[in-house]
Amino acid sequence: MTPLEVMASKQLGLVTTEQLGGLGLSTRKIAYRVEQGSMIRVRRGVYRLAGARPTWEQCLLAALLAAPTGSVASHLAAARIWRMRGINGEMFELTCTRDARLEGVVSHRAHDLARDDITRRGMVPVTAAARTLVDLSGVVPGGILGRALDEALRADQTTLVAVERCALRLLPAHGRRSLRSIRELIADRREGPELGDSPLESKILGWIRADGLPDPVTQYRLYLRGKQRRVDAAYPELRIAMEFNGWGEHGKRSAVGPDLTRRNAIEIDGWLLLEFADDHRRDEVITTVRAAREAQAMRFAAPA
Repeated sequence: MTPLEVMASKQLGLVTTEQLGGLGLSTRKIAYRVEQGSMIRVRRGVYRLAGARPTWEQCLLAALLAAPTGSVASHLAAARIWRMRGINGEMFELTCTRDARLEGVVSHRAHDLARDDITRRGMVPVTAAARTLVDLSGVVPGGILGRALDEALRADQTTLVAVERCALRLLPAHGRRSLRSIRELIADRREGPELGDSPLESKILGWIRADGLPDPVTQYRLYLRGKQRRVDAAYPELRIAMEFNGWGEHGKRSAVGPDLTRRNAIEIDGWLLLEFADDHRRDEVITTVRAAREAQAMRFAAPA
């Protein structure tokens, strides 16, 4: 690969005028390559090598390269980069350290971008998951924001503490009204199980709470034979693990092998594994959970 191709490969096939100058290409030589078709001008000062396939992510990065130094993808664009379900807009949205006017781009000027607010996903500089969630408060419906928060927590993209700290820091600038949604979600997650990873999980955890049963620990980590494994919910003190097997999450044939391996490891380690599916009725779930809790309590209370 040529030095130009190596540089472009690190930026989704893009290069800037400044970078081309560093490789010895004058304005005249750049214009010649554009005329010959080996480079395509995508924004002022930003070019794409002819062999690089245009994508949404590449167009977003082109906007960032044309924006003031230190700009990052944010808001709806950041949500798409983080793959937050239900937030799939095509919008190019940036947060910039100073005013920026770019065609087809929504830009926000921010003086409050902290170091912890910025990261990279692949080749794209983007607001961290915590900052993205706070920025989305008041922008997307609360249900979608709640699901995004829960998924980010489960994927270890952020923590509830980090989201809360970010919200408190930005409160003076954003105002209580715009941050009300994320603050309510934080309070709810602190008081009970994290609902919203899937419709089935939300439904069953809601039934358990409504029936007066203790809230299980969601996304509980088990350490089995030196390996970390997660279950959807658990009562650790009673060694009860629960899995919620909705078709959308576990219905693919490729998931069967890993699921069986995990199930076997859980049971070998002495846990009682309860599995619920979409067609389980509320009374079946509650009866099963109650019976499991009673059986395990008796088991651990029995003399050795």
